Amino acid sequence: MGHRGFCSNSPQLLQVSPFLSLRLVCQIAPVRRFVFTPIGGFSPHIGSKCPESLHPFPIFLFEWWAHILLHPIKRKTVMKIDLKSVCAFGDSVMKGIVVDKENSPAGGVKYKISDMGFAARCRRNLGIEVENFARFGGVVSQGMKFVSRYADRVRRSDYVLFEYGGNDCDYNWAEIAKNPCEEHASNTPIDVFVECYSALIDFVKSLGANPILLSLPVLEPNRFFAHVSKGLNGDNILRWLGGTVLTIDRWHERYNMEIFRLGAMKRVPVIDITSVFLERKNYADYICEDGIHPNDAGHELIEGAIMDYLNMQIKRGVV
Repeated sequence: MGHRGFCSNSPQLLQVSPFLSLRLVCQIAPVRRFVFTPIGGFSPHIGSKCPESLHPFPIFLFEWWAHILLHPIKRKTVMKIDLKSVCAFGDSVMKGIVVDKENSPAGGVKYKISDMGFAARCRRNLGIEVENFARFGGVVSQGMKFVSRYADRVRRSDYVLFEYGGNDCDYNWAEIAKNPCEEHASNTPIDVFVECYSALIDFVKSLGANPILLSLPVLEPNRFFAHVSKGLNGDNILRWLGGTVLTIDRWHERYNMEIFRLGAMKRVPVIDITSVFLERKNYADYICEDGIHPNDAGHELIEGAIMDYLNMQIKRGVV
């Protein structure tokens, strides 16, 4: 945005928008304060008592506000942040797995690692090293094994990012289709999920690293049901679900709530990547055809949530 230069003894008016203007004054005579006028401008007030309709506005605040207006933050630029490396552990969402539409067979799905996954996006945006040790199908009970395997790298990292739960809350749908009247446990029962995640957090802290948890992205229950019931007795699965696919969504959300509780209990940050989906009326547009993996647009939403979190921490002086 261009603007006219300043000259001594001559007030200059800088138009910022149709609704806001700044009167920037440079005068040889001493100006004791700037005052904010009700019409949205700044005026010099020299020596005399301020009129009741005008309110004192410190010069340093004036300069700060002018700087903000003249130097807007551009989100897409590389963020300057005091980080060198991050280690990431989790499942296929963390890995950046998406449905490969072009190569998926008819009536099936094939997956690929997208170079537009949120971890890769953050690495490029921040200009730091992100070592991604996530695994397709990963569950939290495997986390301890992988963190132990890469313990030296974990110690050297600034933060350790975790994203578990999506596979933990999943079921053996083939068994459910065969025996819909029986009880079936999820891949990781919720009490075991909490216990393993808690131990994993403690272990990372013992290595001198700083763990950060990610909440779960949403799933699209209709697509997910169609995906997991393909080739199986869908009626039996639906019967076991109580007659509604929303049971899947509620069960998934229960694990998500435990992640937030863990963060509060263990005093570790939880980055909310759930809300950025729920804020969209058409959030299904950000989920792959299988109903569980975010697509490239969904990964962009997750990246935005993480960058917003880091911006907030920068303002607080944490990073």
